[in-house]
Amino acid sequence: MEASRLIVKSPVYAFFRRIKDLMEYLKILIKKKGEGRTKSYCISPYKTATTYVAGAMSGNYKAEHEPFQHLTLKNIQNINFLKARSEYLSLDIECSGFFAGKLDLIRSYDSNARILMVYRPFEKWVKSFINHAKYLSGRMHDVYMHRMVFDSILEARVEDFHDLDKSEKLRIMERLFVYYESSFLQGSSDKKCLIVPLKYLDESWDAVLAFLNLEKRAIDKHAWKRESKLKNDFDFRSLIAEAHLTERENRLNLMVEEHWQKFMKDSRANIATDILNKESS
Repeated sequence: MEASRLIVKSPVYAFFRRIKDLMEYLKILIKKKGEGRTKSYCISPYKTATTYVAGAMSGNYKAEHEPFQHLTLKNIQNINFLKARSEYLSLDIECSGFFAGKLDLIRSYDSNARILMVYRPFEKWVKSFINHAKYLSGRMHDVYMHRMVFDSILEARVEDFHDLDKSEKLRIMERLFVYYESSFLQGSSDKKCLIVPLKYLDESWDAVLAFLNLEKRAIDKHAWKRESKLKNDFDFRSLIAEAHLTERENRLNLMVEEHWQKFMKDSRANIATDILNKESS
């Protein structure tokens, strides 16, 4: 374990990563494909329990967390690659935060896949995301996910957040909120996307699996839930207020809650209809 950490923190890691990318690319293109495309995706932003969803389902479903991560980020706009990748993986569910805000890419090669998004209130998410970014920066030579996804969004390094002045913190907070909000607004406009608040997830797995069109099997609710190892007392709530984001945050919370409650109401109605149909047949 210590040797692998030293490699990851070394500049040499980039060379090994390129070799790994090449091998994975050839694997996707050459090896026998799976049985059809991946059926569903969990694509909410990083630090919204995508790791937990993959772990909870992996015991009885074909579920993976961010397969071919670096290779996919390099080819995220290559639709032919994404299609071949989906057919190669042929999963019940893929849980990948790098597809957050990129639902249109999935729809460009698969109009039928079911989409799951897990929602945390922005304040909780941004605190977890920024602190985890700082933690990762101390363990890796270069956190390529941040470079390939968030540098262009923020025009800054997210792991440097706590070292920046107030004006830069406010600017980053605004940009992170726009990214977060737009990801869920995109999901809410897709008829085959379900947004589930994290606080309801464990009690609602049966309904979630039914939405995903997956046969009901056991879910491991004790699967590892990733928590940031870095803790601090920074006042994110005050910064959100100073960035004039509180009202927008409240609207987003309300939108997600209404989306979820409508889904559950429709789900209960469908169950009742099924029971009546079975009784009358």
